[in-house]
Amino acid sequence: AIRLLVGGMLDLAEHWQTMLMLMAIASLVLGNIAAIAQTNLKRMLAYSGISHMGFVFLGLLTGVVDGDRFNALNAYTSSMFYAIAYVVMSLASFGMIILLSRAGFEAENIDDLKGLNKRSSWFAAMMMIVMFSMAGIPFFVGFFAKMSVLQSLVAADMVWLAVFAVLMSLIGAFYYLRVVKVMYFDDPVDSAPIHSAPDVRVLLSANCLAIAALGLLPQQMIDLGEDGLKQHIRTIGLFNSKAKNVIALSEILVRDFGGEVPADRDILTTLPGVGRKTANVVMNCAFGAETFAVDTHIFRVGNRTGLAKGKTPLAVEKGLEKKVPQPFRQGAHHWLILHGRYVCKARTPECWRCPVVDLCGFKKKVLEPKGRK
Repeated sequence: AIRLLVGGMLDLAEHWQTMLMLMAIASLVLGNIAAIAQTNLKRMLAYSGISHMGFVFLGLLTGVVDGDRFNALNAYTSSMFYAIAYVVMSLASFGMIILLSRAGFEAENIDDLKGLNKRSSWFAAMMMIVMFSMAGIPFFVGFFAKMSVLQSLVAADMVWLAVFAVLMSLIGAFYYLRVVKVMYFDDPVDSAPIHSAPDVRVLLSANCLAIAALGLLPQQMIDLGEDGLKQHIRTIGLFNSKAKNVIALSEILVRDFGGEVPADRDILTTLPGVGRKTANVVMNCAFGAETFAVDTHIFRVGNRTGLAKGKTPLAVEKGLEKKVPQPFRQGAHHWLILHGRYVCKARTPECWRCPVVDLCGFKKKVLEPKGRK
C-alpha cells in the first residue's frame, strides 16, 4: 500500500485519503463488532485483525493535510510501525493456539482456555502478554503502536478521529481481556499439565517476550519502521534519493560548470532533483533574483486570501509576479511562508492574529477562541 499510494500517487493523496478514512472507520466498527460476538478464539482474532488494519489506514490517511506534507514522515512511519507490531502480535497469538492444540489441549474456543494458568502458568503468562498488547495496554508494543497512530492523527488536526479510534480500542480491550479472565479466573475443565517440545517452547516464548521488550524500546522499533519506509518513498524526494541527487548534481556542477552554481533558472531545473521551486529558492537567496518559490504554504495562502489564485504552483507564482510590488518582491515568498506556517495554518487558520484579515477573501474566518488570553 505504501509503495502504491505514497510512492506512486502522493500527488493524489487528498483523494485516496478520503477513501482510506471511510475504510478505516468501517474496519474499526465492523471488525470490533464481529470480534466481540465470537466464542471461537480463531475467529475472534481474525475479525479483530480487521480492526487492526483500520489503525494502519489511520496512519496512512494523515500524511497530507490540505496540500501540506508536514506530517508525512510521522504518518507513514506510524502506519508501518503498527503493521510490524501487529505481525509480531499475530504470530504470537496464533502460535500459542497451535502450540496448545499440538500439546493435546484443544484451543479452538475461548472457553477451552479456562483455567489455563493452573495447567501451565508460563503459557498463560505468554498468552496474557499477547492479549494485553493487542488491547493496547501499557507498556507493551501494541500500546506504543496505537499511540504513534493517534499522535499522527492529532498532529493532522483529526482529533475527532483519534477519539473515535480510542473508543473502538476500548471495545477491543473487552474481548481481549475476556480471554485473560477465562485463563486466570475460571476453573479448568481438565487439570492435566501441558507439555511441549523445548524448541517450540523457546521460540514462542521469545516471540511473546519480544512483544514486552519492544514495548520498552518503542523508539528503536519506530526507527526500524523508518528504515523500511525509506525503501518505499524515494520518489517523493526524501532520505536516500536526496543524497543521490545531491551527489549527482555536484558531479555535474564540477564537470560542466567549474564547480559553480549557474545563475540561470532554466539550467538549474535540468540538474538532478532540482524543480522550479528549488530553482526559484536558489535564484532568490543566492543571486538576489525576484522569484517566488511556491510551496504548500504559499499555495494555500495565495488561494485562500485571493492574493494569487491558481490550480497549480506555477499559476500561483505567475499571479504573485503580477501583484507583488516593489520593494517587496525579493522577500515576499519568505514572508508568505512564515504567514502560512504560523498564522494562516492549514487546518485552523488563526484569523484573529492576521494583520490583513479585513482584506482577505477567505469566507470561513476563524474567530479567537473564548477564554484565550
